[in-house]
Amino acid sequence: MKIGVAMLIVVLSMVGYLGLTPYLTLMSLKQAVQSQDGEAIAEKVEFSSVRESLKEQINAKITGEALSSGDQDLASSAGALLGATFAASFVDNVVDTFIKPSSLISLFARGKDETSTLDSIEEFNNVGINDATLRYEGVNQFSVSFEGEDGDIKVILSRRGLVWKITEIRLPQW
Repeated sequence: MKIGVAMLIVVLSMVGYLGLTPYLTLMSLKQAVQSQDGEAIAEKVEFSSVRESLKEQINAKITGEALSSGDQDLASSAGALLGATFAASFVDNVVDTFIKPSSLISLFARGKDETSTLDSIEEFNNVGINDATLRYEGVNQFSVSFEGEDGDIKVILSRRGLVWKITEIRLPQW
């Protein structure tokens, strides 16, 4: 009987902890941003997944714009697709250049040495969990949605073992 109660307490504690871990990750992420600790932030982001997510969304938008440009003749459609191909290559290079740990760390390191842009934006430093919509999207996926003028930006955290990492950033549909 005592073993059954002890096991029940252990299981409930584990389930409770696992249910709270994305919230704990978000709180530590917010503290890292406010203290401009790029290394702590980089530990909570799976950069390869975030890069691919952003590339797919931006390239889909560019290709969609090129295909729906209204011009129906073959030459202009081919030109639009060629332009979209070059734009996709450019987007891939820009995303690869800027969405990486060293860029993030240097951004925050530069901010510590001089007046930081992040410090001057009160709204950024005061963003709280209450300003976002938080929800589980599955057992291993959690989303944080921020409402913006052009639509919601959704940050997706995925469980990687016992830790949660940002794996995707979903941009609003422009």
